[in-house]
Order: sequence, then C-alpha cells, then structure tokens
Amino acid sequence: MSSMLELNAEAAVAEERWQLDPLEEHELSVPLLLDELGVLRLVLVASEAGARFQREACGDAMTWMIEPNRIFHGSAPIEACTSLRDCARGILVHGLGLDPDIDLAAFEALGFSQELP
Repeated sequence: MSSMLELNAEAAVAEERWQLDPLEEHELSVPLLLDELGVLRLVLVASEAGARFQREACGDAMTWMIEPNRIFHGSAPIEACTSLRDCARGILVHGLGLDPDIDLAAFEALGFSQELP
C-alpha cells in the first residue's frame, strides 16, 4: 500500500509533467501510446469538461485535465480518462455538475460505483 507521502510525490510529478506550453517547440522525452478508443475517451471527457466550465463559468478545462484529481486516485484526467471506468467517472462528474475535484469515496457514496464497468 502506498503511503500518503508517496501519493503526494507521484501527484507532484504528474502535475509537473503536463506544465508545457502547447504553442512552443519542446523536445518530448516520453511518448504516449494510446489506441483509438483511448483517444476517443480522452476527447469525450475533455469536451464534457470544456462545455461544463464554459456553461457554468466555474473554472478552466485545460487546468482540470492536467492537474491531479482525487476521483482518479491522484492521477490527472488526461492520463486517467483513457480507461472505461475513469472516462465514465469524468463524464458523470461534469454531466451532473458535481464538484470537479470530488473525492472518490463521496462519488461512490452517491451510488455510482455499482453502475460503472
């Protein structure tokens, strides 16, 4: 079992990993491998987040996508939402207008853990 210190260190590394300017040239050192389904899931969650943050004027979708999030066990949505379960969580969070950083236990207490694949 990972300690809280290890989880915080992992979250800090994950957050730093995505601190890039997409409009500047960068030498990328870590290639990402995604299949078509992973790309579609990522785009689906990103579009849901963007629509929600625009509609509610409650934050920045890009920031939400790259920052560690409790519902994804401290992973950033950009990494987590390529899986079916985390994609469904991301869609539900934004579709139902839940707290964008809802705790996984609180989310599951709403009864969603039984319904997700």
